[in-house]
Amino acid sequence: MNTDRPSLSFERKNVLFRILQLDNPLYFRMEMILFLVCFLACLIQMMSGILSHEFKDSQDDTAQYFLVLQCIFETIYSAIYVFIFGGFALVILLRFKTKKRSIATSDELFEQTELIETLQDQSGFELFEEYSKKEFSLENLYLFLELIQNKSIVMGDNLSLLPMFMDRINENFICSGSIYEVNVPSLTKNLFTELHFYVSSKRSALLSCNQALFSPVNEPTSPENQFNALLFGNELHKQLDGLNEEEERILKARIITCFDSLSQQIMINMNDTFYRFISTSSFKNYRKNKEMFTSMAKQTNIMAWQDDAYIV
Repeated sequence: MNTDRPSLSFERKNVLFRILQLDNPLYFRMEMILFLVCFLACLIQMMSGILSHEFKDSQDDTAQYFLVLQCIFETIYSAIYVFIFGGFALVILLRFKTKKRSIATSDELFEQTELIETLQDQSGFELFEEYSKKEFSLENLYLFLELIQNKSIVMGDNLSLLPMFMDRINENFICSGSIYEVNVPSLTKNLFTELHFYVSSKRSALLSCNQALFSPVNEPTSPENQFNALLFGNELHKQLDGLNEEEERILKARIITCFDSLSQQIMINMNDTFYRFISTSSFKNYRKNKEMFTSMAKQTNIMAWQDDAYIV
């Protein structure tokens, strides 16, 4: 079996991945492809017009055929031209508007892509880390690791750890002059800064919520004591000077919105680096070795299953 080059299916998948997945969210490469198709349609309709003029004195219907061809490609050219200059941007805008109507879930924030799959593999992570270091974009990788390793905080499910987490993110990645300062738009940075300021002001309330809800007051030994402890805990939670249910709901929505914007910007930066990374020989060798290992593992499982089939 020849393993010198990847399979055709992998190459097709890789091409589609570069065009669609790595182009997210603004799809500049897809827009460039539409420009090329528009330019090609323009050339064909111009050539058809020239040829129809050349064959206008012929006895057959050749000139008529070229006129029809010119009309078809002129229509295609006009439609793509109008779509590129306005329609394409409108589609992207509507996509974002539709996406923002609902609160993002954990799977949406950290969607499984080839980049994520590469980072989940130790060898792939080390290769991409080394390449990011050469590209001076290591800060995006480290911030992404912070976000993906603290999903419960990012999704607003662990408010007690939120203040320290945001302090660490701000100190290491967001504030000016930080050791791994990331390049994100001002809107994303302002969302984080405002949330960080609000969380800092509510720090004592969040920590008190954690102690009241998760730290037992005593060790109940009987069902009656357990019931009394539950009532006491609920009453204590109601009397807290911290967050009420409405404040917690609003805070969770702000947390998800903030980290959704931050994770998207980080993914844009990482995808830009990853797009160059997949063209390197180290990544191609990594993919080839991984496919070979996967193929060998599948064959081993099939052989083991065939051996087990004869066991009585």
